[in-house]
Amino acid sequence: MKKILTFIIAALSALSLSACAATIGENVPEENPAALPYDPPAPEVFTLEKLDNSFCELLDAYFGDSVGSIELYLSPDDLDMETITSRMENNTVIVEREIGIVLNADGDGRVINIDGEYNYISYRHVGFDAPENTVIVTYIVFTPDSDGEDDFMGRWDFPIFDRNTVIGGENYGY
Repeated sequence: MKKILTFIIAALSALSLSACAATIGENVPEENPAALPYDPPAPEVFTLEKLDNSFCELLDAYFGDSVGSIELYLSPDDLDMETITSRMENNTVIVEREIGIVLNADGDGRVINIDGEYNYISYRHVGFDAPENTVIVTYIVFTPDSDGEDDFMGRWDFPIFDRNTVIGGENYGY
């Protein structure tokens, strides 16, 4: 029995080696593979528009048909009190986008896409490391079933750039 098993194993080994030897030259191009042209895919470019669209798509999936529309305001200056206090009547989810920068290690920040004196924002309790000079996009979603001017469903923060990052060997920090 041992002889039969030894013979079968030897035969299978010989067959597999001969199959490999027959295909070695078949799959290798005649040219140097390193010299073949390679067209890498273009990197996806980050834009605020893509982030806005993705965020609104997530909200749309969350709310489904329970709301009439989702309205994104690109600056707090674009949003007036009448719009905020009539969202129940219009069955609308109001989203305010703020772009801010971290000012210090304590997490104090400033909204940079607003005119006026009310530009303070705190980044103390965001769920990521936010060193000084980090640029952050914040979405504030007003509760759709209330017309309260300070009734928020939630706030979502996304770091988009650390101004102290070294890019390509050059420091573009300020």
